Amino acid sequence: MSPTTYDLSVVVPTRHEATNIDECHRRVAAALGDDVTWELLFVDDSDDETPQVIEALCRRDSRVKLCHRSGESRTGGLGGAVTRGFALSTGDAVVVMDADLQHPPAVVPELHAALLEGADVAVASRYVGDGSTAGLDGRYRQGVSRLSKTLARRLLPRIRHTTDPLSGFFAVRRGVIAGASLRPDGYKILMEILARGSWDSLVDVPYTFSDRHSGDSKSDVREGLRFVRHTFALRRRSRGRSGDAARRVRGESPDGLRVLILTSEAPPVVSGIAKTVEMLQRGLRERGHEVDITSRQDFPRLMRREIRLSAFAFFWPRVARDLPTYDVVNLHGPVPTISETFLLLIRTMRRAERPAVVYTHHSDLAIPRLERWCGIYNRLAKALAHSADAVVVSSSAYQSKIGRTDGKAVEVIPWAVEAPAKAPVRAASPRMRVLFVGQLRSYKGLHVLIDAVAQLPEIDLTIVGDGPLRDELSTRIRSHGAANITMAGRLSDDELWQSYGNHDVITLPSLTRAEAYGMVLAEGMAAGCVPIASDLPGVAEVASPTGVVVEPGSVDSLRDSLAELQHDRGKLDRLSRASVERARSLTVDGMASSYEAVFSDGVRTRSQERGRLAVPERWSGPQEVVHALENALPDAKVSVALVTRTSRQSSIRVWCGGEQIATSDYDAARYAFDLSEPEVVASAGGLDAGAKILLDEQGATSAIFIPMRKNRGTVSVIGVSSSDDARRLGDADLDRAMAVLRGLPKERFAA
Repeated sequence: MSPTTYDLSVVVPTRHEATNIDECHRRVAAALGDDVTWELLFVDDSDDETPQVIEALCRRDSRVKLCHRSGESRTGGLGGAVTRGFALSTGDAVVVMDADLQHPPAVVPELHAALLEGADVAVASRYVGDGSTAGLDGRYRQGVSRLSKTLARRLLPRIRHTTDPLSGFFAVRRGVIAGASLRPDGYKILMEILARGSWDSLVDVPYTFSDRHSGDSKSDVREGLRFVRHTFALRRRSRGRSGDAARRVRGESPDGLRVLILTSEAPPVVSGIAKTVEMLQRGLRERGHEVDITSRQDFPRLMRREIRLSAFAFFWPRVARDLPTYDVVNLHGPVPTISETFLLLIRTMRRAERPAVVYTHHSDLAIPRLERWCGIYNRLAKALAHSADAVVVSSSAYQSKIGRTDGKAVEVIPWAVEAPAKAPVRAASPRMRVLFVGQLRSYKGLHVLIDAVAQLPEIDLTIVGDGPLRDELSTRIRSHGAANITMAGRLSDDELWQSYGNHDVITLPSLTRAEAYGMVLAEGMAAGCVPIASDLPGVAEVASPTGVVVEPGSVDSLRDSLAELQHDRGKLDRLSRASVERARSLTVDGMASSYEAVFSDGVRTRSQERGRLAVPERWSGPQEVVHALENALPDAKVSVALVTRTSRQSSIRVWCGGEQIATSDYDAARYAFDLSEPEVVASAGGLDAGAKILLDEQGATSAIFIPMRKNRGTVSVIGVSSSDDARRLGDADLDRAMAVLRGLPKERFAA
């Protein structure tokens, strides 16, 4: 007997795909076999013989289902067909794919496995690992695909977690789409799900976009225009306009924060910074926070060797429009033309709209032959850092270096290291094996490392990574005749961890303060490698407790330290065990917990500042006003609302009953700005919906509104409400409320 529910539902939207149906079914069945229970659901919008072909297949295989949409029921195009498939499917997980076999069914089990391993969304990506766009015929379609991807990533922050947001081949857990307000229009249903669905973790699974099995592509210029319109519409909805759910907060900061991380590098870029912000994002999400990442890659930029300039300032209006939707911005710097620009321009925003800003300082800027200009920039960056609500560094050396003059503490939060669950197998060797991992750039000091190891033929060195100096370093190795030095290029994560396990020493011979921590040192330590690193601020704190620090740029110092460990294997073993133990303390959850505390303090401070903006100057904050008025009007509910509004969005914060509510609603904002003087409002049928939001009282039948501190774009409103028809608020209650607020000039209560 066939089960009524399945482990997996495969939803396939079709239109005029009669010649592909049987082969699609054959390959899906071959890929899934009997390992899981599954159903194959075709949602068909065809006018040809396609539905008849599927009906014949249904009679042969009870796992195949058909929903044929005709006439007016074909709403939303392909995306509408997929959402209809979601509603009809019964699987715990749902895979979406095309019938033309450009989405290879052999990848379906990999997508399902990613969900079983903990991901909420698994995207088949053409742009990660061994993925390929081979099936996009011609430069025109490939160019359109790249342009569309860039547009979508810049307009919709939440989709940046995948390298292929336009993929039509993906898998989701049922909970991701349950209750989501999906309004797709056209082909790109994944964007809708990522922007509107409920998910925390996403993984990309590489695949090759194959040639069509048969038939013609349905993509045309009309679909392209439809995509652009839908992307902008989705961006407007994602900003939190009218109707967004309110977040209810106990105290001064919410339990679930909305966080924006603004950084120089983020995945899929491979670097220490990219890896750390990815771990921070994941750790915060696991603690219940919503976290987006924006990086230098999201803006036009000019890069020449170590000089990297961004057009971020020209995109500030777009960035500023989104900032009020976040509780906190975690700015990572210095990132010239981004971090200092952000800290300057955020001062132009209304104070009521600004999120809390937590600045994470990674290192000083240090570019060879530009030392003077770097010094000027570093002094500017330090001064601007003090304008943030909080400053975080990864070492005590930078804590003292960037110490604040306003008395606020600079928090030290070391970066985490995340070793694989299964430790790499360490093979014994009579020769000491040394490992370098990183970008092949001038400040990494690789010429010093090569010169040192070339004098130690009994030591083996492996260089992992790539970069602009690859050819130059290869030539240097050949000139030394150093057969004990190997350049391995880039490695996958699994290969890298095995490489850590195959070596005895991890080294970081960097030359400048552009290196401030050394994530690779901590990773190597977790696998049992002994760290040897340059004596630089931050870096030395990672290496010195269980390793060796050497003079930056000194071949002799590095060579002698390596030789000493080679000849004293007892010391090498002791340091290896100590390195493993120390790395175990650097957990992702510990790092996320520390950042969470800093973020909450910053949000609390910002909330208190907003509260002071919302009430007359003689009052300390909204809760004092609420308490005083509730004592004077014991049968009524009191609220204080702070409302900001622009032509594009609104932001509303309401304080009442020990809680704070954050929401966005244009009707409520319009109601607040239309108030010109204190007034009493009563209606037997209930008040206006916008008025109820300002009062945080859905059952209110009478109310008093007192507008205060109104200026361009911002207004605060004191509200007193009653839901009891027998207790109608009137002019006497207004007089009593005004008496409580007395001490201010009368005109202070008017617009």
